[in-house]
Amino acid sequence: MGVDADKQLVMQACAGSNHAFEALVTRHYDFMYRIAYRWCGNRADAEDITHNTFLKMADHLQDFRFQSSFRTWLCRLVINTAKDSLRRSGKNDHMMVEIPEDLSDGRHNAETHTYTHEVFALIQKLPPDQRAALILVFAEGMTYKEAADIEECPEGTISWRIHEARKSLTYLIEKGARHE
Repeated sequence: MGVDADKQLVMQACAGSNHAFEALVTRHYDFMYRIAYRWCGNRADAEDITHNTFLKMADHLQDFRFQSSFRTWLCRLVINTAKDSLRRSGKNDHMMVEIPEDLSDGRHNAETHTYTHEVFALIQKLPPDQRAALILVFAEGMTYKEAADIEECPEGTISWRIHEARKSLTYLIEKGARHE
């Protein structure tokens, strides 16, 4: 099942097929949850973001115009939902950050685990646009163009956001080192 299958399912869901909508949810749940989890850093908030994204998807599926892939549209919806959630909750600097499951497979020693936790905590302190660029490009392995399509901005803006995120992370790391 590929892009054509998504297109068929979207058209069927827009025509009222609950089965097609459920198939879209099943097909893309793991992807949506992974983006949400990497955004917020903990399971409970990621589940809330994913759930709220499905609600928005149900409300706005008829707005999808096939000008991008469904996955691109869906990723944009997840990130926008995550940004909305962050704005509403006011949580950012003091979030409980968990190590993503794909990085905590037991092969890492305690020092690596601690360092990884610290990096994820620092990423949570970045402005939302910088965080989104890092997640899309580095965590999801997307190209700058794919990230730009999702964020609806030029590729150069993604490049700039990543540059600024690196500067911010370097500053935060150096600041932390000075306080030890």
